[in-house]
Amino acid sequence: MKNILWAILGILSVSVVLIVGFLFNLLEWVLYFVFGLVVIGIYWLTTGRKQQ
Repeated sequence: MKNILWAILGILSVSVVLIVGFLFNLLEWVLYFVFGLVVIGIYWLTTGRKQQ
Protein backbone atom coordinates (compact mmCIF):
# COMPACT_ATOMS: atom_id res chain seq x y z
CA MET A 1 0.00 0.00 0.00
CA LYS A 2 2.79 2.41 0.91
CA ASN A 3 4.53 1.69 -2.39
CA ILE A 4 1.43 2.75 -4.35
CA LEU A 5 1.19 5.97 -2.31
CA TRP A 6 4.86 6.73 -2.91
CA ALA A 7 4.42 6.05 -6.64
CA ILE A 8 1.43 8.41 -6.79
CA LEU A 9 3.37 11.06 -4.85
CA GLY A 10 6.35 10.70 -7.18
CA ILE A 11 4.19 10.98 -10.31
CA LEU A 12 2.39 14.02 -8.88
CA SER A 13 5.63 15.78 -7.96
CA VAL A 14 7.13 15.09 -11.40
CA SER A 15 3.99 16.34 -13.18
CA VAL A 16 3.93 19.47 -10.99
CA VAL A 17 7.59 20.17 -11.79
CA LEU A 18 6.93 19.67 -15.52
CA ILE A 19 3.86 21.94 -15.46
CA VAL A 20 5.72 24.64 -13.50
CA GLY A 21 8.66 24.44 -15.92
CA PHE A 22 6.31 24.65 -18.90
CA LEU A 23 4.55 27.69 -17.39
CA PHE A 24 7.89 29.41 -16.75
CA ASN A 25 8.97 28.71 -20.34
CA LEU A 26 5.67 30.14 -21.58
CA LEU A 27 6.10 33.19 -19.33
CA GLU A 28 9.66 33.70 -20.63
CA TRP A 29 8.43 33.43 -24.23
CA VAL A 30 5.64 35.97 -23.54
CA LEU A 31 8.17 38.34 -21.93
CA TYR A 32 10.49 38.06 -24.95
CA PHE A 33 7.50 38.65 -27.27
CA VAL A 34 6.41 41.77 -25.33
CA PHE A 35 10.01 43.05 -25.24
CA GLY A 36 10.30 42.54 -29.00
CA LEU A 37 7.02 44.39 -29.59
CA VAL A 38 8.18 47.30 -27.42
CA VAL A 39 11.52 47.51 -29.28
CA ILE A 40 9.74 47.39 -32.66
CA GLY A 41 7.24 50.01 -31.47
CA ILE A 42 9.99 52.40 -30.31
CA TYR A 43 11.95 51.85 -33.55
CA TRP A 44 8.80 52.42 -35.63
CA LEU A 45 7.95 55.60 -33.71
CA THR A 46 11.46 57.05 -34.07
CA THR A 47 11.72 56.24 -37.79
CA GLY A 48 8.17 57.49 -38.41
CA ARG A 49 8.94 60.81 -36.72
CA LYS A 50 12.19 61.18 -38.68
CA GLN A 51 10.35 60.66 -41.99
CA GLN A 52 7.78 63.33 -41.12
